[in-house]
Amino acid sequence: MQKNDTTENKLLTISEASKYLSIHETTLRRFEKNGLVSPFRIGARRDRRYSYEMLDKILEKSVNSHN
Repeated sequence: MQKNDTTENKLLTISEASKYLSIHETTLRRFEKNGLVSPFRIGARRDRRYSYEMLDKILEKSVNSHN
């Protein structure tokens, strides 16, 4: 999944976010449990939503931890 100017402010579902990061949805839930990400919760079901900004921070941490 690529981001562009029109999708920059879009909130992603957990499925979309996990594809963007190339990780499993369970891993993303584990990141939340461990405090690495705090998704927005929306609706009565309290569904998770992620911004590109918060996902890019995860990517930066991952890259920096491998250097």
